[in-house]
Amino acid sequence: MEIPQGTSTPADKKHVYSVWAIPPEDVGGRLKRLMAGLASEFGGPQFEPHITVVGAIGLTEQDALEKFHSACDGLQAYTATVDRVATGTFFYQCVYLLLQSMPEVLEASAHCSGHFGYKSSTRKFNAIFRSSFSFMNSKRWVFLLLFYGFDFVDFGAYMSWIWEGVASKLIGRLLFGGKKCEVMRFVAFCECSGCASLPIEPPFTYMPHLSLLYGDLTDDEKKEAQEKANILDESISGLSFPITRLALWKTDTEDLTLKSWEKIAECSLSPK
Repeated sequence: MEIPQGTSTPADKKHVYSVWAIPPEDVGGRLKRLMAGLASEFGGPQFEPHITVVGAIGLTEQDALEKFHSACDGLQAYTATVDRVATGTFFYQCVYLLLQSMPEVLEASAHCSGHFGYKSSTRKFNAIFRSSFSFMNSKRWVFLLLFYGFDFVDFGAYMSWIWEGVASKLIGRLLFGGKKCEVMRFVAFCECSGCASLPIEPPFTYMPHLSLLYGDLTDDEKKEAQEKANILDESISGLSFPITRLALWKTDTEDLTLKSWEKIAECSLSPK
């Protein structure tokens, strides 16, 4: 059957994928109990305990699988250590376990991110208004956005501003008020699927973390949830556990119910 011009086959359709590091079963069970305790009081969707290794990126399923298996090949198991319970500023980083940024943790993300076509996963778009940027850098980023258009940014993934305040919100609304943009969350992630083609490498960083609760809570509620997490599991800070498995997940970040999220593949890492 002839396919009409301008349409794509299911195999060509792009979805949003992420690579997760999976805790061992005993740790996973402990984390699920902690997550369930928080959700019972503060609400939020259910999800599997995981550490994001490669953040949301738009790919076809075949391409995602090829990149995933390539990334897993030769990657050694490593150890993750919890630093503390922390809170964030948007839905997907409401309450989480901040992990220690040990070299092997960062290297695992860098390794996998390289196979997926960019230099760093879970990229924070520390864009135009971050205080560390000069005015010239601000103009440079405005130029890049206007010159390249918004195609190099996957706005179906996490998007918003790191810099907080009323001014940033107002400017963010003016610059990024499109329907596909999650800028109304104001402090979120941006995954740049085409950043490798840019003439200037954006200042992205990787923050290893394991989310405990997704939701849009007030600052007071997040503080309560943080305190509750420390009460529910008093020894969670300092917990170390091996990462021996990675999983490829389909993660439509516009689906806040997570009902469409689906594990596509899993691999075991080489022993140390």
